[in-house]
Amino acid sequence: MQERRTDRDAPWVYDGLDSRGIVSGMYRQDFIIRVIEQFGRTLADLLAHITGRQLSPAEVHAHIAAVADQGGLQLAVARTLDPAMLLMWLAPRGDIDPGKFWLMGELLLLEGAQACQEGRADAARGDLERARLILTQIDPAWRPQADLASAGERLDEIAQWLDRLSTT
Repeated sequence: MQERRTDRDAPWVYDGLDSRGIVSGMYRQDFIIRVIEQFGRTLADLLAHITGRQLSPAEVHAHIAAVADQGGLQLAVARTLDPAMLLMWLAPRGDIDPGKFWLMGELLLLEGAQACQEGRADAARGDLERARLILTQIDPAWRPQADLASAGERLDEIAQWLDRLSTT
């Protein structure tokens, strides 16, 4: 069955089902921006909750996982890749999508901050280093919307988190 869906139907444009009955297709680039806009304030609030210890670790991880799933990003996969493979995985054709990179960097920053709060220094360092690598690939002034932090602002925060880790 051939079907083409519109933007308001779903973020997918697909040509049918694969042999397992799973929808095949690609995300539209603007979908990541819509996800960032939709969850941008949630992510900013989540960082405040992490630093203020207002949510349990399970709640924090559940919120982060929900945003990652909506954005089609897999934190578990990102954590298994070396730096070169991580960048190739995020931009397989070499075309960097700033929204996708910002969102993955933001998610890894949040995971790293939460790991710091939980006293898991190695996990925190790994997530923060990955976030830094990803965010350095986009313009430091880039931000998905005016009320969210720019890539450069997040890089400054990552440096602060990493400094805290080096003194503990």
